[in-house]
Amino acid sequence: MITSQDIRAKGFEKAVFGGYEMASVDQYLENVARVMDDNTREISTLKSKMKILANKVEEYRSVEDSMKEAIRNTQKSCDAKIAETKVQCAGMIRDAQAAAREADRKIAAEEARVEDARQRAARQISDLRTYARYSSRIGGCECASGQNGSKILKRKSSL
Repeated sequence: MITSQDIRAKGFEKAVFGGYEMASVDQYLENVARVMDDNTREISTLKSKMKILANKVEEYRSVEDSMKEAIRNTQKSCDAKIAETKVQCAGMIRDAQAAAREADRKIAAEEARVEDARQRAARQISDLRTYARYSSRIGGCECASGQNGSKILKRKSSL
């Protein structure tokens, strides 16, 4: 590599015929040396900047890797929470379905009990109507309960 100092130090032999004017050559060499100095400084500055930027790139890559890991961990956590929530929901649905079946069973039992009570009431009403028809014909009888809870007619005792 040629430096600006090499250019400044370079000497030329004087030509006998038709040589170059030494002052022009020296001025040209000085201009070339100055440009080389400027370029060398600029290259040095750019290398420093490039080193700083390379360090920043490494820092950003490190941060990027950390962020990617954080995103992966967050995704895993979210996936686990979703799976856990699905299991909980399935359990809640099973519990709700079991409660609905139990409620249906209780409703059916209550409907059967109400129907039985309705039928007994209808029989009692029928029995009372029958009793009312016969008691108005018989006159001196009174209604009493038998041992099994059935209604029986007895004659009224005379005073």
